[in-house]
Amino acid sequence: MNEAYNDLTSAIESQDPMQEAVEVARSFAFDFFTLANKESNEDVGGIQFIPSVNIHHYQEYAKSYYYSNYGVIVNEYGKESLPKVIDVKLIQAEPAQYTYFDSPCEGYDVTLELTYEESKLREKIQMPGK
Repeated sequence: MNEAYNDLTSAIESQDPMQEAVEVARSFAFDFFTLANKESNEDVGGIQFIPSVNIHHYQEYAKSYYYSNYGVIVNEYGKESLPKVIDVKLIQAEPAQYTYFDSPCEGYDVTLELTYEESKLREKIQMPGK
């Protein structure tokens, strides 16, 4: 995850908007989808990448869906089985148009592939195609 933040710093320094978007997406993916470094389901990752006006809704959504599994995983498989993203690979990035608060904005669609560390949980659920 530290490498992703270093890559984000380099992208910001390069002033390349597409590379910045890619590195923000990678950093977000590492932080949001890794539960292994979280203390509870209230400890939602990726907040620093969300516009402040949307943070509350983002946290509620995350806690209701992805982070709601935190307690079940810890209780049934142990804290060491919490998901940990170990690699985030860029699949595609392309310019896109968005509307944000009724205003048109330039942005990027970024598609990523995440790789998780092996764990008892992953062995138990056997990911399709793996």
